[in-house]
Amino acid sequence: AQYGLSITEEDEATLAEGRASMVENLGGEEAFQDYLGTIGLSEANYTRINRSAMLYEKLLDLTMDESSGLYLAPEDYEAYAAYADHILLATIDLTTREPLGEEEASAKRALAEDLLARLQAAENQAELFGQLAAEYSEDTGRASNPNGYVVTPDSSFVASFKETALALEPGTISGIVESEYGYHILLRRPLWDALEGDTTQRENLADTYLGNTIEERAAGMTAVFSEKLDSFDAGEFYKKYTEVLAQREAAEEAENAAMETVEE
Repeated sequence: AQYGLSITEEDEATLAEGRASMVENLGGEEAFQDYLGTIGLSEANYTRINRSAMLYEKLLDLTMDESSGLYLAPEDYEAYAAYADHILLATIDLTTREPLGEEEASAKRALAEDLLARLQAAENQAELFGQLAAEYSEDTGRASNPNGYVVTPDSSFVASFKETALALEPGTISGIVESEYGYHILLRRPLWDALEGDTTQRENLADTYLGNTIEERAAGMTAVFSEKLDSFDAGEFYKKYTEVLAQREAAEEAENAAMETVEE
């Protein structure tokens, strides 16, 4: 309501189409109602959840609308991810994952120190970084990610790489960072360089921002619980629930087997 959003008649029609499609996919109205019962949803709650999801998508659209109070400006995405390029000098065989010999690994360390010194002395570090990365980096993913990777707190990058990328200020380079792969030198590039042409990645980060915004609002609210929960044992409920599902499944299998026998 604060942002002037609501479910319109057109939205209601879209929701009705979605319900009809699910009914068809499940095999009819009876099967649909049975499905709702199995997962513990009333028709009203099924509708409420779908309306909420639609409203959430509308709020997400507002994060990209400059006239909206929810607009997430290009520079503000930096709080949710880092765009990190790196020079990797591997101390393992990247195919077999076997460690290199001590002498070869020492040579990689010396090269990393030389490259870092050159970068620290450069007037245009970003330009030189690109040149050195193209010449020296042994990252096998560089062909498809020539300017780096978008790194988020929950991404699966090796820990030392991820932590360094997120800690760097945009436009700065790291020292030598060691990982299980070898020696890295990182450059945190402006995140918008990656997001401007990648709507999906931008929406993912905007989703994090919106989720955080909603959580902050919720933190100031008071939850009121039903008195029914005072005597509710979740563990016992789940045990009985799974028993009932198992009984239903067994009954359905027996019925199907009986029908097959009759047809034969």
